[in-house]
Amino acid sequence: MALEHIHNLTQVIGARPAGTRPELLARRYVRHALSDLGITERIDEQHFDTPNTQGYALAAPLLLGLLGRFMGFRLGQSAALLAGSYGLYRALGFRRDWIGFPNEGESGNLIVKFPAAQSPKERVILTAHLDSSKHRFMSAAPESHDLMRVALTASVGLMAVAGIAQLFGMKWLSRLASIGSLAAVPFVALDEVGAFVDGANDNASGIACLLTIAAQLKAQPLANTEVWLAFTGAGEVGGRGIQALLDEYRVELAQAWIMDVDSVGAGEISYVTHHIGLSHLTDYEPHPDSLRLAIETARAHPSLGVQGLPAKGVSQVAHAHHRGFRTLQISGLGENGFPMNAHQYNDFASQIREETLTQATQFITALLHTLDQRGAIR
Repeated sequence: MALEHIHNLTQVIGARPAGTRPELLARRYVRHALSDLGITERIDEQHFDTPNTQGYALAAPLLLGLLGRFMGFRLGQSAALLAGSYGLYRALGFRRDWIGFPNEGESGNLIVKFPAAQSPKERVILTAHLDSSKHRFMSAAPESHDLMRVALTASVGLMAVAGIAQLFGMKWLSRLASIGSLAAVPFVALDEVGAFVDGANDNASGIACLLTIAAQLKAQPLANTEVWLAFTGAGEVGGRGIQALLDEYRVELAQAWIMDVDSVGAGEISYVTHHIGLSHLTDYEPHPDSLRLAIETARAHPSLGVQGLPAKGVSQVAHAHHRGFRTLQISGLGENGFPMNAHQYNDFASQIREETLTQATQFITALLHTLDQRGAIR
């Protein structure tokens, strides 16, 4: 059934840019799939506006810094350069948008809640994004990612240097740093020229995995753990869906575990131990409690063959990490360190391996049961 979900999402619906009708159809498909499982209650839906690509979030601060050079007074130039540097830093870390840019459509989240059979001791949110990305230059090869990391790091730093130099009247240094801060412009532009991809592994596989877990939880809820499955929109656009989720349910989710299921249909199923971001300034590691849970589960189930590995790129779970949640990402990684085929033209349904999907589903189920057993002894 999981492979059928992936086929329907990619071959019938196709590429699913955020805020477009195909993404809406994917959300409706998930609701129908849940209904077929007999799950019609405890389902919430959120709606929010979004652009269809993360490129705006990177281009806007770069453009702000460039325009700052043409302002007529020193303080204005300095403020624009510093604001551009800060805005780019935030965008690279998948933090909340600080510089606004136009929304092009409506996206949404679908959230289904499975209460604990007994008194709940823990709450876990499993997330998988509904939308698909463009073909990305930075994901094509490790060398591309490394070059872009250097260029974006330089742009953040040199834009800040230019702003400070301008503030103190060091015009020669400000001009020189401003020129250097444009290093990322060709990389960002090149990263936006690709078409939107089918997104079979990234992330129809995650949706299929969550639907399989939904069937399990419908048949047998966990004793001490409440589980939410969050099918999020606009995950590829700065994680807007998970932002909306955390904003609306911030009180209920204060002590929750948040696990992102992303690209689990191909590659080596792993729990991410270190997130290698789009710049050297935005790397981060998951919450230590989450890592301990993953390590404990992997050791208790060696036959699953899941291990911890660092991963390149940024996922929507970064937002939850920045807010202090106990986060974990489960992904199928390729030899280049990226989730397998993510943001690539070859992310087709034919590349998905049923045994890899099963491995991921079994490991996530084991994570839930490990946590549930902890709740039983609390």
